[in-house]
Amino acid sequence: MNAVLRAEKLNFCHGKDFILIDDYKKNIAEWKEAGGTAILFNSWQDTLTVIEELENQNTSS
Repeated sequence: MNAVLRAEKLNFCHGKDFILIDDYKKNIAEWKEAGGTAILFNSWQDTLTVIEELENQNTSS
């Protein structure tokens, strides 16, 4: 896990296997445009649910 300045976030996006969890919609959109997977943070429970769904997709593929 990395905590970085907004301007540096896209430096960490190297494809769909790189996940950004963020509460700022602009960061989410930019990350997805760069080819990464992004989760809009609303609550920890919602975020954990999305992560579990991603894990299930990866194990069933």
